[in-house]
Amino acid sequence: MRRIAAGVARQLLDAAVEALRQMGARRIDAHVVGNPADMAASVHEEGLGPDQMAHHGPPSMYEKAGFRVIGENGPFFHVRRVLT
Repeated sequence: MRRIAAGVARQLLDAAVEALRQMGARRIDAHVVGNPADMAASVHEEGLGPDQMAHHGPPSMYEKAGFRVIGENGPFFHVRRVLT
C-alpha cells in the first residue's frame, strides 16, 4: 500500500509543478517535514501524530522531482525548484 501511495503523491507533485509552469511560475518553493516523528514530538500538545505531519511527502520525493534543499528550519526542509 505504501508504494502505491508514494506513486500517487509523486504524480500529484508532478501535476502541481506542470500546472504552475503553465501559469508562468519561474520557481517553486515548499517546506516539507524531514522527519515526521520529530515534528510530531514538537506539536504533541495539539494531538498531531507522524501521519498528519507527513502529508507533504518526504524530502526525497521532492529531490527526485528536481527540487533542491536550500535551507532547514527545525524539522522542516525548505526546497526549491527553478523552472526553465
